[in-house]
Amino acid sequence: MTAAGLLALAAGGAGLAAASLLGAAALRPTGLPSRLLALWLLAYGQVVLLAEVLSELRLLGRGGFLAGQAVFVGLAAYAWSRAGRPRPLAFAGEAARAALSGARRHRALALFALGVGVLALANLGFPFLYPPLNGDANAYHLPRAFYWLELGTARHFPTSDFRMTQMPPDPSFVLAWVLALSGAFQGLNVPQWLAALALACAVAGLSRLAGFARSASLFPALVVLCLPAVVVQTGSAQTELVTAAVASAAVLFGFRAILSERPARADLFLFGTASGLALGTKLTVLFLVPGLALAMAALAAARPRGERLAPVRALLLSGAVGFLALGAYNAVLNLLDFGNPVASRQAVALTSAELPPWRFDQGTNVVRYLYQALDWPGLSRSEDSPLPRAGRAAFEAVAHAIGLDLRLDTDAAVLASSRSVPDEDRSGFGPIGFLVLVAAPFAAVAALLRLRRERTRISLARAALLVASLAWLPCFLAVDQPWSAQRVRYFLVFLPIVAAATVPAVAGGSRLRRALAAGTGALSLVVATGVTLAGPGGIRGGAYREPGFEARLREEVVTALARDLPAWFPGGSVFGVVSEHNDTLFHLFRALPQFRFRPVSEEEIGPLLAKGEIAAALVGQFRRESGQGITRPAVPLPRNAVLTADPARFYREHPRQYRLVVREGDAGLAAFLPLSRPLSWTATGPLELRLPAGLVAAAGPHPALLLPVDPPPAPGEAFAASVDGAPAIALRIGADLGVDLSREAAAAGAGSSFVTLALTRRLAGGAEVRAVPEDASDGLAPLTRDGAWLLPRVPVAGSIPGDLIEGLWRNGELPILGEPLPFVRVEGFHGVEGDASAPFRWTDGKGVLEVPVSVADPPRAVRLVFVGWRDDARFRLEANGTSLLEATLPSGALARDVELPPGLGPVLRLTLSSDLFRPPGDARALGVCVRSVTLLRDRRPPGRGSGALRTR
Repeated sequence: MTAAGLLALAAGGAGLAAASLLGAAALRPTGLPSRLLALWLLAYGQVVLLAEVLSELRLLGRGGFLAGQAVFVGLAAYAWSRAGRPRPLAFAGEAARAALSGARRHRALALFALGVGVLALANLGFPFLYPPLNGDANAYHLPRAFYWLELGTARHFPTSDFRMTQMPPDPSFVLAWVLALSGAFQGLNVPQWLAALALACAVAGLSRLAGFARSASLFPALVVLCLPAVVVQTGSAQTELVTAAVASAAVLFGFRAILSERPARADLFLFGTASGLALGTKLTVLFLVPGLALAMAALAAARPRGERLAPVRALLLSGAVGFLALGAYNAVLNLLDFGNPVASRQAVALTSAELPPWRFDQGTNVVRYLYQALDWPGLSRSEDSPLPRAGRAAFEAVAHAIGLDLRLDTDAAVLASSRSVPDEDRSGFGPIGFLVLVAAPFAAVAALLRLRRERTRISLARAALLVASLAWLPCFLAVDQPWSAQRVRYFLVFLPIVAAATVPAVAGGSRLRRALAAGTGALSLVVATGVTLAGPGGIRGGAYREPGFEARLREEVVTALARDLPAWFPGGSVFGVVSEHNDTLFHLFRALPQFRFRPVSEEEIGPLLAKGEIAAALVGQFRRESGQGITRPAVPLPRNAVLTADPARFYREHPRQYRLVVREGDAGLAAFLPLSRPLSWTATGPLELRLPAGLVAAAGPHPALLLPVDPPPAPGEAFAASVDGAPAIALRIGADLGVDLSREAAAAGAGSSFVTLALTRRLAGGAEVRAVPEDASDGLAPLTRDGAWLLPRVPVAGSIPGDLIEGLWRNGELPILGEPLPFVRVEGFHGVEGDASAPFRWTDGKGVLEVPVSVADPPRAVRLVFVGWRDDARFRLEANGTSLLEATLPSGALARDVELPPGLGPVLRLTLSSDLFRPPGDARALGVCVRSVTLLRDRRPPGRGSGALRTR
């Protein structure tokens, strides 16, 4: 971090703290937890509101944030002055006195709090050593914040990852604030760490609301801070703790307002602020709304008849204003850009695309989530330890006993690992959190029975809290959410509220309760300590997350770019980025601060390169193919590409980018595109491939793609192909499949930046092969060899490897017309026609065939098969300008083998010249009708064949 960045961050942080302190003092919320929570809500709300305004002014950046923060300080000072200038830090003395008094009276609780505090400081500091660039944070939270600063606005930008634009933006506004002011990439975990403290304050406040004593209400707050999912999230730049904190705050201030005889202004204001921020933070809070609405309706019904509607109206008004100010910004953009305030249809489809039905079995999913919640990080050293094995066996037995199948499939391995190694996405809540989940329904029933007996304010609040929070899970399952190992972290939205209403019950009182409290605290500390020392998801020891990187599987492409771009382009260069779903790209941004990166669409690349507005475009998923997931809309070959204004020169100078092997000849490039895994047809449609259009153009004027098919196509098989939606030629070339790309070559670089191929395999009987199983036993298999060749159709020596040409000969014959090679140049022939025998083509008076041949072992002869549909047609055959034969073609079919001269060179050019005639009813001028032209390896006597030519 530079001195300027440190100074800007200090100034912005001081302004944020000052405005929050003055605003909280003006509001005067009652109770220490509420006061502390109000400080965090006001700080969060300031950043979000400021980012929204700056976004519309297109001033999102360091200067805009500092100027806007100064305005907020002035507004807060004015409100504070109007409120009578109360002391902003008055609560600090109260907090210190309460802490000292509590420590003397509750020593065990004080020791528990001290241990939790030490762990909290450790989890604040450790991520500064290893940047918290994990999962979703690196996939979209951080990249979009980076892009917003580059563009100066949070308006939607071109991207194929819907999460970058359509998901709620509020937490990323905070990350943009940190990035803009600091100019560095440290401290990105601090927003989540502060949210954890805010969550603890909310839990303590909810416990007090449920009737528990001050010391007892502190106990669940400390227990929540020790849950594995909470500990790992404090070291990340994700959003789960922020979501949990604003959701719990909304419940706290909403309940306080509706339970009070006269709702306090502070409670109404903070409820609206928390509600708006919650809806702008993560959509999982929506599953909390039905239960919260039901509970608050019950609380309102318990009020005196004439006082029921007033607090409800006030809360609805406050929530609506909070949503419009702090939660509706991106919803409006989604509505304008996609026609839906939540997400586009494409986004909804992608979230559940290609998932098997068993993931939607909601009854079993409950058992799966409970199994996942009971993880053991900090208590077991490996997945083979007794606790993880016993837990898996117990859950499998229970699931079997009630007729369910605890199927985990491909997630089984990562879940087994997360039993001992903490993970930001998959870690659950340890034994204490699991017990809270299991006991919560029973606690809810007990609270409802107590409410029926007592009907006191406390019993009403406790029952309402449990009903509101526990309703989250059935609402979550009711919308047909598929099970995923990464979704257990969503439970943080409601589990802390459940803990607030249940955990204090074991604190204090009888000797048994004190023993239970001591065991709960000790076990919580042991688990939290183990999680802290192990580190979430490898953040503590993942060298590949450091600025220097390490060439690991998923980061190989980003590592190569971080190394190569400074050597290829000068500092200050601007790169356009076209990316799909990835969680590695942000590594590139932080590794190359000397460059600028901006999101662009594929359609923009050509014009931007032509105008010089970008030095190059980086396109792909930025991983090695074998480290990738599903790519839409196609599988790029190569998976990643650097596109420049002069692709031929770039690929010539940098032929091995991302394992791309390029050989250059006078006619263009021959590029080998390695495949690191088999490609196969899918059940949803044809196999789709993409190539950079610049690479296609650089390959020559008549490029073709040769794809290996393993095993080779069976006799009678055919392939249908299209290039960018237009029909293309796809032919079997021995064991390979050739696709003619020459139609696209002329337009490459002028339109789309990629050429998209769609291939369909057709059987001899005409049926299409749309699904090929990996273990196919019927002879149909995917493309499984090492890679594909992108070749010019008029190559010269060195452009095509000799072994590739050798592999195309079959029984000493190489057909070049009839079943042509895709890289044969064909000119002067009309389209393919056919009769009862076989296809044929007419020349237009001068038909030309050019084909690469081996200089060391050239063909010895050429076989011509004619269809004599005109009498006495005069024609001449030349090979590389040398006349081989002049003759008159009789009527009827004719096959003739003609010896080729020696010294052909690397390219054989055969020319068939003839006089022309116009048949009745045909507007074309026709020469001779050719059935096929085949090169022969064996030297055969001239004149061999059927029929006779009258030579001159």
